[in-house]
Order: sequence, then structure tokens, then C-alpha cells
Amino acid sequence: MLGLAEDNPVPKQMYVQVRIDAGMYAADDRSTLTTEIGVAGDLLARTVEALTDRQLARPIFYGWPVTATRTLLWVGAQAVHESEHHLADLRALVDG
Repeated sequence: MLGLAEDNPVPKQMYVQVRIDAGMYAADDRSTLTTEIGVAGDLLARTVEALTDRQLARPIFYGWPVTATRTLLWVGAQAVHESEHHLADLRALVDG
């Protein structure tokens, strides 16, 4: 939404390590994790599907893997890639 509301915005970091250090994931249980992953995936898919080609082409300044201006389409594809990349870890947690 930031990329739709602002021209070439600079998103804030997610501070993943800070979240881990604060124990944000330590109490995750199988049922909650499964539900949240399904909800997040559905929200991502519905959001990207709702955007027009022009909206998907909007620029956003992105700091990973290298600092560059990207498109919202690239950001969406990167989110899918990261989701797929970590799916094995999530499955191991859920099945464990």
C-alpha cells in the first residue's frame, strides 16, 4: 500500500532479528502458524491480483538484495520467492 500511496517510497525495515530476540516466534504453535500462513498468503495473492498493470509498475525503493528502485510487481514476486524459500522450514516446524 505504501507503494501505491507514495512515489518511490522507502519502506521501513522489518527488523526480523529484533523480533526473534524479543521472542516473537518462540511460542508459535502448529495450529496458529498454519492459520496465519494461510491468511497471509491469501492476503498477498488477493492484493497482487487486485492491482492493475500500471499500479504493479509503480516504483519503490528497496534495500534488498541490493539497494535499488524496483517495481511493486518485483516486490510481490520477491515476497512469493521468500515464502517458497522458507516453506520447508515452516513445514518442519508444523510437522515437528
